[in-house]
Amino acid sequence: MFSAKFLRDEQGAVTVDWVVLTAAMVALGLAVMATVSRGVQATVTDIDANMNAPSVITRMNHGFGYAAHNQRVFNGLLTDMAGMPDDDLDQVAAYFNAVAEADLSGADDDTLGQLADFNAAIDMAYVDGGRTRPTETQYDEAELARISTEMGYDQGGVVQIASAD
Repeated sequence: MFSAKFLRDEQGAVTVDWVVLTAAMVALGLAVMATVSRGVQATVTDIDANMNAPSVITRMNHGFGYAAHNQRVFNGLLTDMAGMPDDDLDQVAAYFNAVAEADLSGADDDTLGQLADFNAAIDMAYVDGGRTRPTETQYDEAELARISTEMGYDQGGVVQIASAD
């Protein structure tokens, strides 16, 4: 008799329904979280890699968001320097190291801005290449003229930048 009464008793049936529905919602939430977390983790990893890229760190060392003298020319320099063979980059760095030691007190703002852009691009190329910029100031003028021509500048040297506008 107890079992017949137990089977006819409907008290608690709603509780069982809620337990089943709650378990289904928890399972759905866990499934969504597992699916989304993979994509979020990949995105976070990409952001972390890009924020810790050597060029970002170098830019921060030059002043957060390095303000280029001429952004279009600077972007071109970054591209040129990134694809430059190590020996050529060493020649350009040596030239600009020598220029940095020269008396630039009479230089105009445009020339100083161009020099700053070149130096920043050189620094970024070395950091991105995992190399330390040498302090050497001896360079080969013929090699520098060749590199300058390959970069699209006249034979006067890489410092003489054609008007970007």
